[in-house]
Amino acid sequence: MNWITQYWILIIGLTAMVLPAEELINRSENTPLTKVITSDNLLPGTGHSWNKAPGWEERTEWPDDYPRPPKTEQSLFFIQRNLNTNTIVYDVDLKDGMIKSGHPINAYWLRYGENGARQDLTWLQAVLAYGYTSKKIEIGYRIKLKAYNDRYLQLQQVAGKWKAVMKINNIDCYLQNIYVYADESGIFPDVKYVDIYGLHPVTGALEVERILNQ
Repeated sequence: MNWITQYWILIIGLTAMVLPAEELINRSENTPLTKVITSDNLLPGTGHSWNKAPGWEERTEWPDDYPRPPKTEQSLFFIQRNLNTNTIVYDVDLKDGMIKSGHPINAYWLRYGENGARQDLTWLQAVLAYGYTSKKIEIGYRIKLKAYNDRYLQLQQVAGKWKAVMKINNIDCYLQNIYVYADESGIFPDVKYVDIYGLHPVTGALEVERILNQ
C-alpha cells in the first residue's frame, strides 16, 4: 500500500466517505506527462456494487457533456472528476472590488449531480481536500491547492482582472480547470491521472497537460 493510498484512507475515514478523496494527489516532478490510457487497461471487471454515477468508468477524457460553471468577474478555475458532475469552483474573493487579505479565493461546490445548487465546503473538505494555502507576494498571491500541492499557482492581476497562473507544459498559463480520473471500482479510489487545462497567455490557445499518478 503506497503512501497516497494510506493518505486517502485517512481522509475517507475522517469524513465518513462524504469527502471524495481522489483529489489528494501528489507526484514527482519527473513523472512522465503523456501516455495513452483507456478504460480497458484501467478498469478490470469487479464485483463491487456500491453506488456510483452511471458511466463513470467510460469517461477517460474530460466529457464534453459535463456542465461548465458560469463565468463571472470573479471566476478563476474549477475541478471536476470522472465519478460525477459535482464541481468544485474557485473564485477570487473580492469585497468592494478589493481582494480579501488572507482569504484571496472562495471555494465552493456546484452540485450538478444533484440539483445544481451551490454548497459551501465543509470544514474538513476545506482543510483536507479542496482548500488552499496562500502567501502574499509582490505581484499578488502564491497559492497551493490541497487537491494538488506539487505545483503552486499565482493569483495575479492581468489587464485589471485576477487570474490563476500555473505552469502547464512548462508555460505560465491561465488555469481554466482540472479533471481528475480515478478508478472507483475498488474499496478506495485510485487516481490514475490529472488533466490540467489552461490558456496560453499570448496566443490564447488551449494548453493541456496530463500528469500520471505513478
